[in-house]
Amino acid sequence: MLDMLRKRVAMALFPESIKRADSGIRFVGAQMPNVPIYTDMTIQRATRQGYKISIYVFRAVRTIIQAASAIPW
Repeated sequence: MLDMLRKRVAMALFPESIKRADSGIRFVGAQMPNVPIYTDMTIQRATRQGYKISIYVFRAVRTIIQAASAIPW
């Protein structure tokens, strides 16, 4: 199912290149070999963004925090 969804999205974005491809979806990178790509993404920033985006993680963490704060220490 995921492959079908990927193919439909790719066909919507690049209809000419998909029709020319014989089998599957082919993407060619434009990066030079042995040249690193640096981003400003850190582990802390990725964690914060993932926490904000995922409602399941947010709710799970919030439930754990509320349960821990209810314990009479």
